[in-house]
Amino acid sequence: MAFRPYWFDPTVYQFAYPASDIAANGWLPSSGGDLYAMLDEAAADDADYIYSPDNPTSQQFEVKLTPTDKPAAGSTMRFRINLRAITLDTDFDIDLVEGATVKDSWTESVTVAEGWVTREHTVASAIVDGMSDFTDLRIRGIASA
Repeated sequence: MAFRPYWFDPTVYQFAYPASDIAANGWLPSSGGDLYAMLDEAAADDADYIYSPDNPTSQQFEVKLTPTDKPAAGSTMRFRINLRAITLDTDFDIDLVEGATVKDSWTESVTVAEGWVTREHTVASAIVDGMSDFTDLRIRGIASA
């Protein structure tokens, strides 16, 4: 799994990347010790990733994103995510969190047969407009098969 979030403002693009681990809860990096370091790339690199424990039930990882400026009113936010189901078809539940408050949630379903897939999710402008602290945005994720 790799996250490449970015905001879309009609006049300016801002990019944010995972910058630190908040919680691992059984998720592991393909190498090294930090989850965020496997997810923080501008261009996808399927050689480094994070993976969930076998048969996960409630193990949720959380990474903090690099800070950005508040986008102009009416802006949307997009997340580009690379995902792969290894042994079982998998649902990835993903939350966008501001501080401790979940601002948006979505699920991406991936089959083993698909291999690596890139999915994109757009956060509506009404949600983005309601956010205030762009220095404390986080991504939470959980996988279930």
